[in-house]
This record gives sequence, structure tokens and C-alpha cells, in this order.
Amino acid sequence: MKDAFKTFTIKFRSLIILASALMLALVSCTSDNNEDMENMVTLYPVIGTGIETVINTRATTITLNGTNYSDSIPDGTSISIYAVPNDNTQPVIRGRFTRRNSRWSSTVGVKSGYRYSLYGHSPADIPGSNNLDFDRQTTRIHFYNLDIITTQDPWVSVAVRSEVVTEDVTTPETITRDNFDIGLVGPIPEETPKRVRKVWMAMDHLYAKATISFRLVPQYDALRTIRLLDARIKTNKSRFIGECSYYFAGQNAGLSLQSTGTTSNFAEIDLINGVTANDSINRLPELPDTVVLSPDTLQFAWFCFLPVQSKLPDDLYLEVSYDVMHGDSIIRGNQTARNKLPLSSMMNPQAGHNYKITIDVDPSYLYVLCDGDADEEIRIKSSIE
Repeated sequence: MKDAFKTFTIKFRSLIILASALMLALVSCTSDNNEDMENMVTLYPVIGTGIETVINTRATTITLNGTNYSDSIPDGTSISIYAVPNDNTQPVIRGRFTRRNSRWSSTVGVKSGYRYSLYGHSPADIPGSNNLDFDRQTTRIHFYNLDIITTQDPWVSVAVRSEVVTEDVTTPETITRDNFDIGLVGPIPEETPKRVRKVWMAMDHLYAKATISFRLVPQYDALRTIRLLDARIKTNKSRFIGECSYYFAGQNAGLSLQSTGTTSNFAEIDLINGVTANDSINRLPELPDTVVLSPDTLQFAWFCFLPVQSKLPDDLYLEVSYDVMHGDSIIRGNQTARNKLPLSSMMNPQAGHNYKITIDVDPSYLYVLCDGDADEEIRIKSSIE
């Protein structure tokens, strides 16, 4: 009985010691977590200030200082951020800058006491890609597959600057291209007015852009009216299938595609009612999905394309459905025309450039005798500016 009591006493003391150790460990972990939380500094984005990011006023080269375009960046814009500490024992911190209700929010928190470089791209998912990963040693994002034709306008960061400033400061002192270092992150003193660490991230376009416009030849417009019922860009080779990388800096800076990759995937872009369609084109009030052509150049829609000539689809074509009208009467209804677009013949397309493609609609036969004389054909002459 004494031996049993002695054994119980030893076990009870062991439990007390174990419980005390666990309590100390818990207090220690809680203390560490609190310390980590206290050492975290949130980076607040000011992405649009002084940086050319507006889709419809696209620049061929980036403007690092100047007009504030932040109000033109659409809600829902999300930028994936990679904060790379100069201490290799510390992990890469990943987060997002997101724009909602005309304001930016941030999930990017970095540790005080470390120096960081910052890299980013938008949208958060590269169009058509999967298995995206960031390599800190080569400062590149690595992924598989990439859309060649897309209605998204991908951006990549080309310069960063960060300052601890009051909340009303919107313009940085200077931004230098190819600088990604935001410096040593320190604790932010509690002062009045409140100070925060802001990040200015200069973004440049990863793709080139094509803007499609239509123009009816004046000679035909004087005799007949053409109203477009549908207009679409189509291709069976809209996606590059293979290994891809984008290097933010260094000798290999830029996009790199595996040479043995293939192209596939059907895609179409709606030029009248799609996400990039121009709302101000001549829509009929009674038929809002229908557009009347005129001798004036009408901008319909845009799409972005990969500026790699060898990967551009050679089967890209424009398909339109249309009515031929005489006054209020339909002479020929719901006709279809298909014409090839010469995108693959472009020499050295450049990211960030807006290539304006004007479609001159020139019908080959005028109805001057009777309605059934011949089939109507639409000849489309495209020119790239």
C-alpha cells in the first residue's frame, strides 16, 4: 500500500512538473506571438499615384512621376505581393493589395527589423496560368500555361518605393525604375497625425493591346445602312501550353516561354457586349445589342495579346453578323462574314503598345436593281496603326 501511495505521489508530482512546463511554454509562445504581432508592419498600397495604369490611356513607356490615375483603377483589382527579406533565414511574405469601394486594402504584413524587396503582379492569377510559384533566388514567378489572347490587362511591377508618412501623403519623393528595395522596416511611432508605411508600386503592362474600330465606306453609307447584330474575334489557338517564367530583375528580366510549348484552346471576344466593349457606340434604343455602322470610325472593343510574334495565332479571325437595310426595310437579314486578322504578321509587337486596328467595311455589291440580284459580301480591310 505504501509502495502504491509512493508511486501515486511520484506520478502526481510529475504531472505538476509537466503542467508547469506546458504553462511556461504556453506563456512563452503567447509572448512570442504577441511580440511577433507587435513587430509586424502593414504595408499600405498607393498603387496608382504617379504611375500610368489606365487601360484606355495606355502609354508606350511607363510614367513614374506625374498624374494620379488611382481613381481610374477599377474596383476588384487585386495585386499579388511577394515581400522578400534580405535575411535568407526569414520566409518570403505573400499577400495582396485589393481595391474595393474605391479604396485599397492590404494583407501584406512584414516584420520590423528586416530589410525587404517587394515584387508584384496583377491580376493575382496570371491569365490562363496554373501552379504559379515565386522563386526568391532568381526573383521570378514560375507557372504553366499562359493566355495569348485575353480580355484582361496583366501588369507587373517595375519599381517600388516605400516611406513612413502621414495618411494624407499621396506622392512619393522619387521612384527609380528597377528598384525593388523598400529599405529597413522599423516600428512606426504613435504620433499625431497618424503615420503609416505606404508603398508606391510602379506597374507596367505585360501584354500588348489591340483596339478594334469599324468604319463604313461613305459610298455605301449613302445608299444602304448596315447594322451589326454580332461581332466576335475568334481563334483556336488562344493559349500557350508549356512552362513559363517572368523575371522581375536581372539579366533575364522579362517574360520567358518554353520553346517546345504548343498553342491550343478555343476563345472568342465579344466586340459588342463583351467586358471590354465600348458603351458609347451607336446602339439602337429599340435594339441595344445592335450597332449601326457609319463613315465615322467607331471604337468597339479591345483585347490584349502576348507580344511574342512566334506565338501569335495564325487563325485569328473576325466574324460578324449583320443586316443590310434600306430605310426601315431589311433587304438582307442576318448575314455572316468572316475575315482573317493579320495579327500574326506583326513585326516585333511591344508590350504596353496599343495597336489600333481599323476595319473598313466595303460591300462588294450595291443593290441597285432588285433584292435578289446577288449574295451580299462584306470585304474588310484592316489596318494597324
